Amino acid sequence: MRREVQENQRFPNKYELVLQTYAIPMSDLVALTPALDPTKLKSIKFVFDRAVAGTVLMDDVGLWVNAPAAFFAAKSPVRDEL
Repeated sequence: MRREVQENQRFPNKYELVLQTYAIPMSDLVALTPALDPTKLKSIKFVFDRAVAGTVLMDDVGLWVNAPAAFFAAKSPVRDEL
């Protein structure tokens, strides 16, 4: 507690942003929506409407054409539910 003032000055927030990487294979999206034709994709819209309030930070959103299969080999609980 001797350095409480210093700690409060250096770390004013009691939280830390933890960024994560998500990769969703286009084949998974096509499986959910068979009418989706990836070759005609012109835009992507992200809708975050399941929470009353909050903040979403996004950076470096993009599409990866011909991603190696090994990149998606790891099992994910979210992906396995699709």
